[in-house]
Amino acid sequence: MLPIAVGVWLALGPRADAALRQCIMFPDTEELFRNNDVVFAGTVLSSTRVAGPDDGVQNVGLLRAEQFWKGTPRKEMRVGSDVPFLVGERYVVFASGDPLSTTIECEATQLLARAMKKRLWLSRLPSRKAG
Repeated sequence: MLPIAVGVWLALGPRADAALRQCIMFPDTEELFRNNDVVFAGTVLSSTRVAGPDDGVQNVGLLRAEQFWKGTPRKEMRVGSDVPFLVGERYVVFASGDPLSTTIECEATQLLARAMKKRLWLSRLPSRKAG
């Protein structure tokens, strides 16, 4: 199931004026967790711009996964995003779809250092190390 925030961004398209795009924020981390297929923390190895739907541009990050709360643990994960991942930074990622996608702009995925509320909620769940 595609997260609502990502669905809105994709429906309006990457070329849509920023003022036209709107984020639909999940009221709490529990709902965000429930509505995504994969939840993990990892470090960005690379971020690449690629052609997206309707000749738009999207960003694909390659992350070295460290800890999984949901999904199949793998050492590396490719995730599409609305804005580029910052290489070398650590993120907590909530993503869905095939291929995986997320929104950084709408804060489903955040820098680990800024995701205190999400980290606190996730700390109550069992986790697994990357594959």
